[in-house]
Amino acid sequence: MGVNIKPFIKDAQAIQKETGIPASIILGQIMLESGGSNPGGLSGLAYYSKNLFGIKGRGTAGSATMGTTEVYNGKTYHVKDGFAKYNSYQDSIRAHAELLSNPRYASKLNNAKSGEVYGM
Repeated sequence: MGVNIKPFIKDAQAIQKETGIPASIILGQIMLESGGSNPGGLSGLAYYSKNLFGIKGRGTAGSATMGTTEVYNGKTYHVKDGFAKYNSYQDSIRAHAELLSNPRYASKLNNAKSGEVYGM
């Protein structure tokens, strides 16, 4: 079962209008990052912590420690790390937009185009 993105479409469209980040990119990354076996097809992090993108650190509701797999210098490590926890999915989508607005990612979005996805 895939992620049901319908609940996130309006927030993604609002962020697109506000920031220029295509809603199709936001929704696509939700599908890539948030899949799991919880209601709505969501991962535990997305369902319980409202973190749709696997963002580490602190969110509007603090943080949640979870196991994760990291690769350092070609070696795979299983570690526990702090992931942002949000009060709402809208907070998660907004944090994602802020992250993509940082210079590290913003240049990659310069030529991004919005797709005709789910009635957008």
